[in-house]
Amino acid sequence: MGKNISLDHLVINCSTDSADFLAGTVNSDVYNMSAWEDAFFIVNLTTSDGTGTARFHINSSTDVTPTSTHACPYMYRQCLLSDTNSAMSAWTQATSSGFTSIAGDFQIYELWLKSEDLYAGDSYIRFNSTEIVNDPVGGSVSLIFANPRYGSEIAPNVLT
Repeated sequence: MGKNISLDHLVINCSTDSADFLAGTVNSDVYNMSAWEDAFFIVNLTTSDGTGTARFHINSSTDVTPTSTHACPYMYRQCLLSDTNSAMSAWTQATSSGFTSIAGDFQIYELWLKSEDLYAGDSYIRFNSTEIVNDPVGGSVSLIFANPRYGSEIAPNVLT
């Protein structure tokens, strides 16, 4: 029998859709990555009045509180749905300083963190964005954990 893809990943809704998703500083809940090799934050920006942007980060920590956070380097790619081909771009390396979104409607960003890029000793992660240009941008963020470290038929609890 073939591989059961449903056991290879876990999808988590990190936020509800918001008319001003990027306002100020946005932090998702904190999730335990210890049982997974890869994490993908999917940022879906739906509507904008035109100029709103934010800087995206992935933070790691040693606990769920988080007591202290560390910015992680990660890869990202984007799809600007206003493009005629609507294809994802090539993967680009983001430093721990993150990267800034592009102003405009209907964009998807995929942020990929490998477990090996977590800050030493950390196993918890969260999405973070900091508004750069204050102009309402609708959107939401989801998380996909992929490639479990341990062959398990039951997805581990990622909130503790």
